[in-house]
Amino acid sequence: MSANKAKFAKIALKIPKNAFSVAKSAPKKHKIANTLNSNVVATMTPSPHTSSVTTLIAACQEQLSSVEQSLSGVVQYLNTNDLTTRIDSLEKAVEQIKVEVSRISREIAKVDLVAPVTPASGDFKTPKRSALPHWQEIHKINQHRELVTATAISPNNKLLATAMGEGTLALWDLATGSLLGLKSDAHSASILALNFAGNNYLASGGFDQKIKIWQIQKQEGDKLTLVFQRSLQGHHSSIRSLISNHEGTIIISASYDQTIKKWQLESGELISSVYDASGAIYTIAFNRQQQILANGGADGRVCLWSLEEKYPLQILQGNSESITSVDISAEGNNIAIGCIDGTIKLWQRDTHNQVKQPQSIFTDRSASVVSIQFTNLGKYLLSASSDGKLRIHHLNCNQYSLIDQIEDEITSLKLSSNEEFLVIATRDGSLRIFQNSATSL
Repeated sequence: MSANKAKFAKIALKIPKNAFSVAKSAPKKHKIANTLNSNVVATMTPSPHTSSVTTLIAACQEQLSSVEQSLSGVVQYLNTNDLTTRIDSLEKAVEQIKVEVSRISREIAKVDLVAPVTPASGDFKTPKRSALPHWQEIHKINQHRELVTATAISPNNKLLATAMGEGTLALWDLATGSLLGLKSDAHSASILALNFAGNNYLASGGFDQKIKIWQIQKQEGDKLTLVFQRSLQGHHSSIRSLISNHEGTIIISASYDQTIKKWQLESGELISSVYDASGAIYTIAFNRQQQILANGGADGRVCLWSLEEKYPLQILQGNSESITSVDISAEGNNIAIGCIDGTIKLWQRDTHNQVKQPQSIFTDRSASVVSIQFTNLGKYLLSASSDGKLRIHHLNCNQYSLIDQIEDEITSLKLSSNEEFLVIATRDGSLRIFQNSATSL
């Protein structure tokens, strides 16, 4: 009799421990529960004092029922809270934190809690406002009801595409600022990247992990519509950047999942995929002349890739700050990055394609750099900061000029390929279009 009681007591003590094992492997809960029941039954031996044994079995079965109820709750949680949703929520939280850090940095700068940065040798001198009077604001568009999350300009410099809110796309006449077309619910979540593939197709991607291809079709009058063509799927996290080749036949995508993928536009076929082991990718740039791709992200390094290789050609070291924007000059000799700490750095490649340590060409710790872009001739670099400052940096004389001071935080900057139009978006949802009277920069 005492031996039987000892066996049942041992089984009862094991049940809570088994419950945790079951919770870690929800799909096997019924198998484990049946095993426990079998162990209880198997341990029973006939005894004249069956009433005590029956009571002990009932207690064990009651605990088993409690375990099964707990497991049902675990399974329900796993079914309703999938991993993709949690990752997307985490990414959105990270983006919100970055914005808040930028705002706090600006507030700190206003009360002089941080000592002013002394310009080092090679840093830009005091700005000269309106040093380039040919940049003039010609349109301010306030028709967006929500934050503009991405912008793109067509290769023929006629159309502006914007993304706002939770997945809405819009097409604008770049010269007049007129709305030409609107596509609601283009994506199920916020769009983070846009790119024209030729003048007739638009690629979009964002938090829903899908790249969608849209054909631009004419409607009555001057109106346009976006007609869905296909969806490119293969990324496992948000799409952060999209670019295309010169012909508009290839789409290149960069994702928070640390991969860069190359797609055939017409068929949607995945041509190749490369993995950046250094971390999540925030931004990419493509030099069509050299066929070189550059990407940057949270770890501060820049990886240079050939479109035909699966491993980086070079990894550019010397920067430890998170990269918000990257660009390659037209001739491919300069690689510039904008950082979250307010610095802009420049790597220069020599005739042997070797790259030295980066030169810090600009520093403003009070605001992060949102976007940068080289002009076609490579003499200048345009930059936009989160504090609303729009600058043009003169690379040959260590100076910069302040084009404009916007009242709100800038979220995007785009320069048309003919360098006639400059478009910026701000956090309040407005767009500003600047026109340049000079023929080239």
